[in-house]
Amino acid sequence: MDSKLFKRIKFAGTILIILTILIVLGILSNNISVEEAQSWVSSFGILSPIILVILCIASIVLSPLVVTPFWIASIKLFGFFPSLLYISIANIIGHSANFWIARIWGRPVVRKLVGEKGIKEIDSFSQVIGRKVLIFLRIIGGPAADYISYAAGFTNMKFSSYVLITLVFMKPWTIFSFWMTYRAVEAEEIKSTVGYFVMLAILTILITFTVSLILSRKKKQIR
Repeated sequence: MDSKLFKRIKFAGTILIILTILIVLGILSNNISVEEAQSWVSSFGILSPIILVILCIASIVLSPLVVTPFWIASIKLFGFFPSLLYISIANIIGHSANFWIARIWGRPVVRKLVGEKGIKEIDSFSQVIGRKVLIFLRIIGGPAADYISYAAGFTNMKFSSYVLITLVFMKPWTIFSFWMTYRAVEAEEIKSTVGYFVMLAILTILITFTVSLILSRKKKQIR
């Protein structure tokens, strides 16, 4: 067998195995409580941080799976700064994976990962996304972050530009949202905890509305 062909088959097989593992972990993580997440992650001992990172990556690739239970479990197990580091590592790997999944396999595979509703949102982003739009969307963050990664992979944007923008401009939202979660976990009174999550929910709604408005205006300009 040709060595190049063998390497391609080996690479494709490796990616498929990784995707399968992520899908299984994603399905498991989507129906798990904070207590179960904490117990499960901690059961891996010194490998716990690695398991946490893998689970967070799965939530990005299989958007929109819920990652919050693992954020909270991480804070309880490792504290703020170590958890923020693990989440940041998972974010850059997960969003890079989304980019390459879209770039290599295209819409058929992405549709299976995110569903029909998700692929429609990704198609909307792919029509307007560029460096400036990507920078803006990374700064404001929000629930569409995973879809943006797929959308960028559908365009001719260079991966070096994409990953640099993601690495630099995604930090403010990541730090802020994680800090809000941390404060909620650390709050002594249940009212304070609810208050922090309500604030985060309101902010997410405002961001979603802003992104939708920008996309609609961009589409009108294109037409």
